[in-house]
Amino acid sequence: MSGLYQAWGGIVFTLGITLSSSCANDVKSIRLANVDLSDSSVVHKLGQGLRGAERAALSTYVFRHRVQSAGFCGKKLVDHEGGGPTTIGEAIDLTIARQDADARREAQKPVWAQRWEELTRERDRLIDRQGFLLAEHGSAARQTLDWETLEASLTENGRALTNLRRVSGA
Repeated sequence: MSGLYQAWGGIVFTLGITLSSSCANDVKSIRLANVDLSDSSVVHKLGQGLRGAERAALSTYVFRHRVQSAGFCGKKLVDHEGGGPTTIGEAIDLTIARQDADARREAQKPVWAQRWEELTRERDRLIDRQGFLLAEHGSAARQTLDWETLEASLTENGRALTNLRRVSGA
């Protein structure tokens, strides 16, 4: 019975979203507490009532800034008073503000700091690939050409990080 109830609830919600996007009550005024943002079909329906940049910001909010999201970035979105968003519109506005602040912060980073992050990500990716090889082939992975290539790349990456540390004073 509860499955049937949930199915009808989804239909009623979808109908409500469709109607609200054509009425004065637009998608941005919908309270976050009233929607299941873990349901991708709900997020898709909400996105249909938004313009491109707002739609993208809603997706970013759902997948990166919601604490319940598997892809949560680790920093809750808060307004200037420390409160979180309560409506779709507030979530979109706070997401856009965070993206703008992140872009400004990234632009102010010295070139060497950006390069350090790139090299660190590359090192982590290489180590992950070694882990996959070990998981797939066991200790025999160390005898493969892929392993040798990864080891050479890790050595070169380590040299680049060391040189960058020396040049930057990091």
